[in-house]
This record gives sequence, C-alpha cells and structure tokens, in this order.
Amino acid sequence: MRSRRSLILRCLVLSVAVLAGLYGPFPARADAIKVNLATTAAVFVDGKPVIFQGTITNQTGFDLNASDFFFNFFAFDPTAVSPTQLLGLSDFVVPSDSTSLTTDLFSVSMVSHQLRMKQSFPLGFFVQDAFGDQSVNYSVSVSSLSPIPEPPTAVLFVLGLVSLTIAGLITRIRT
Repeated sequence: MRSRRSLILRCLVLSVAVLAGLYGPFPARADAIKVNLATTAAVFVDGKPVIFQGTITNQTGFDLNASDFFFNFFAFDPTAVSPTQLLGLSDFVVPSDSTSLTTDLFSVSMVSHQLRMKQSFPLGFFVQDAFGDQSVNYSVSVSSLSPIPEPPTAVLFVLGLVSLTIAGLITRIRT
C-alpha cells in the first residue's frame, strides 16, 4: 500500500513539475521593447550635457512604469563621455501594446572638458525591463566642437615686443 501511495505521489509531483514548466513564466523577448529616438546624433555645446529624447513602445504584454525600464550602455569611451538614464525620474505608466509620449530618455556628459579636436563618440545601448524583456541594440553619436584656439602667452609677448621695437624704430627714423 505504501509503495502505491508513493508512486501516486511521485506521478503527481512529476505532473505538476511538467505543467509548471509548460505554463510557467514566459521567456523574455528580445524585441518586446522598442525605442524611437528623436535624433541619433548630437553636439556638445559649451560642455553642457546632451539630452536624448524619444518614445518607448511596450510590447511585453504587461503594463510597465517608466521606472521599470533600465538603459544598458556599452561600446563607449568612459574617459570621454558619461551616459545617465533619465527615463523613470518622473514615473508614468506605459500600457501594454502602446507607445509613450516623447520624453527625456538619457543624457550624455563630456568627461574631459579639455578636448582639443573635433571628435565623435559612439555610444551603444539597449533597454531592459524589470522582467528581463529587452530591446534590440541601438547606437547614438555625440560630438565635441573644436574650441577656438587661443595663442600661447609667449607668442603674444614676443608679438608685443616686436610691435614695440618696430614702433620705436619708426619714431627714430622720423626724428
């Protein structure tokens, strides 16, 4: 009798395990979240951070708050630029199968304010939700403008001495 009860219990546990595997949590999808950026390229002006705006489309099958989304940044030079997520600072709901209004998604700051040449910095990212659903990979580019070159102090000093010498020679010749 005991072995029959044990066999029934094992079959029941195995059946529950199989059903849980079939009807358990749905696997995360790699295209359930879509990002539509207003622009994919921006320029640093006076060293101020660049803000990228856009919309988020939620196709996960669940309503999500803006704070449920996480930006994962990659393929960028951390000595030159620093990305910061802005989405979720003001929380709102993105219902399933809908698109959010245009909002600030993330910003990129210039790390080194001493960049001397015009340079472009690529930045890759994907968006993931708290349940593991994610977007495809996206990329943006930020550029720094060349600062107006300032002549070194020594060059200005020499130029001033040469100007004074020439002015002195001209006044001597006239007298």
